[in-house]
Amino acid sequence: MKNLFHKIIAALISALLFSLLFAPVYMIALYISSIVYIVLGISWSYLVDLLVKVLRINTKYVFQFLMYVVAAIVLDLLANIKDFNPQSALSTLFISVPASLLYFHVLLFVNKYLSKKKNT
Repeated sequence: MKNLFHKIIAALISALLFSLLFAPVYMIALYISSIVYIVLGISWSYLVDLLVKVLRINTKYVFQFLMYVVAAIVLDLLANIKDFNPQSALSTLFISVPASLLYFHVLLFVNKYLSKKKNT
């Protein structure tokens, strides 16, 4: 349950930061990015955690980093699957990869901060 709480907090912070950094129409972007981060971000995060555990990955950070990049690429391809345009896919990739990595690093920070706070 603690892990889910951390992921939800990270998703909300990431949505807020993403909206402030990348979107000129703040409230609409916050609404859309919150849904994406909560549904897809948390789901993918659980999958990555499971893969790290099952595969017994030693270089956890590098593996997770690459998995979040893969998530952004897959999401970008799925979003452009109907009428694929390489230029459009590339331009949205420049948004989806930083957004995915933003969630990953916010989650790392939240996990570290909340775990540290619990121990004190």
